[in-house]
Amino acid sequence: MVERINRGAEVSKGEVTPISEIGGLRTIWSDLGTIRSIDEHGSDKFLVSQVAKALSKPSCTDRRTLEEIRQYIQLLDSGRLELKITLVEDKNGLLICDGNKRAVACYEWGLREDLQRFMLPVYVVTLR
Repeated sequence: MVERINRGAEVSKGEVTPISEIGGLRTIWSDLGTIRSIDEHGSDKFLVSQVAKALSKPSCTDRRTLEEIRQYIQLLDSGRLELKITLVEDKNGLLICDGNKRAVACYEWGLREDLQRFMLPVYVVTLR
């Protein structure tokens, strides 16, 4: 990523809001343990809003990611989660390239707390 930035990719700071927009962001995950996005949703990547449900399925073998997201939610409860999310924008739209678990935690926490206007601070790398 640093190489692309050095070659002229544009980096900007922004926010994603409301909570539904956060839920609509594409993650880096094509599969979560044994659960595949293409099989579940017909798309190559899970959306933020689809991750916790997939991880919570009894057939999902990726318990570690679910536990890390739960730990991030606990940090959000105490106001101690540092929000570092980097999105890449290319011809296919936006993709979270760093901070996927944090984004899912923020989404799930925002839903739980009924924060429809939750603002997720992000860095956006626009590829040319």
